Amino acid sequence: MNELNTKGRYQVDEKLLQKLQENFVGIYCSEENCTKTMYKAYHHDNRLIDPHTAIAYYASGIYNDKYKNIILSTASPYKFSNSVFNAITNTYVKNEMLAMKELNKITKEDIPNNLKNINELKTLHNKTIKYEEGIDYVIEKINQLND
Repeated sequence: MNELNTKGRYQVDEKLLQKLQENFVGIYCSEENCTKTMYKAYHHDNRLIDPHTAIAYYASGIYNDKYKNIILSTASPYKFSNSVFNAITNTYVKNEMLAMKELNKITKEDIPNNLKNINELKTLHNKTIKYEEGIDYVIEKINQLND
């Protein structure tokens, strides 16, 4: 596992790889297929799903074996309102809150309470930093916690 720390990757030996491949399958889902899957789930299967669930939904449609698939969704479509709204209506809305309201209007699915008034919450973090400044910024914040 030291490889992961030093090289940023980890490679298993052939024997372990073969054993893993007997039990696991990986399926790629492009953004386009994710969008199409959200559309299909809503318009054909009457299910409003988020992008993460759409990837599982897509993969379950491709992976065929003798077992039934169970998809456990943990994210709300409202957390990704614009992506979901765009997928099912082919309309992009600039404002996430407007997209959330429009999504609610057409689907009649309740907006979760923790998202309903999110735009009224106080902003806690408003600093924007460059990617290159990230490590130094995190170290600075950790040092402040230790002071």
